[in-house]
Amino acid sequence: MQCRYVVGLQEIDADDLQLRRQQFGANTFPAKRSKLFVQFVWEAIQDLTLIILVIAAIVSFGLSFYEPPHNHKSIGRQTV
Repeated sequence: MQCRYVVGLQEIDADDLQLRRQQFGANTFPAKRSKLFVQFVWEAIQDLTLIILVIAAIVSFGLSFYEPPHNHKSIGRQTV
């Protein structure tokens, strides 16, 4: 590579830089494709903790509408 390990490349010209890019490739990471919101939601609903929380919320919501029947013959209590 003809570079110093301590200081790296010194005084490099454009031709040498182009040659190095052809030999070794560009020193960059490829850009990742960004995820859609639906993909984040899909990954989230596959989490066991979130599944348990959603089920608990649905049960809680369903029980909020439940009203026990009024029983006038309560044991140990007098009704008027």
